[in-house]
Amino acid sequence: MTSHLRWRGHRVVDLVTAGLVASVVEVGLRIGSLPAVARWVGVPLAMDAVTSSGSDHVSLPPEAVERVTAVRAVMRRWPFGDSCLRVALVAGSRLRSFRPRLAVGVRRVDGAVTAHAWLEIDGFPLDPASAAFAPLGRFDPL
Repeated sequence: MTSHLRWRGHRVVDLVTAGLVASVVEVGLRIGSLPAVARWVGVPLAMDAVTSSGSDHVSLPPEAVERVTAVRAVMRRWPFGDSCLRVALVAGSRLRSFRPRLAVGVRRVDGAVTAHAWLEIDGFPLDPASAAFAPLGRFDPL
């Protein structure tokens, strides 16, 4: 049985990898388009995102959950912010074997339009908050 070096409950390899991917995402968001960054990290855009009912969900194996937890730990301390888009791109990269897709949606709250990004696996969102957003179906680079 292999033991893994841990720091604050997370595997160090997961923390380091999340940090490296976050760096790629950060640079990409500053110099490239969203479709390009999504391709770079291996998380294609969900051009036909759907909002599933609240009872639908994806069950991830413990190791995948551990990776996502490490991503959240890194992103909470990320100096450039832990926006939902950054978290979704980094987590999606760490979950590539599950073929996640990046979805983006909008909603109107008190007259203001807000946006949210989340991951979908097999058509089901990983983020329950996504149900409150109308998915955007097409991304046109500026």
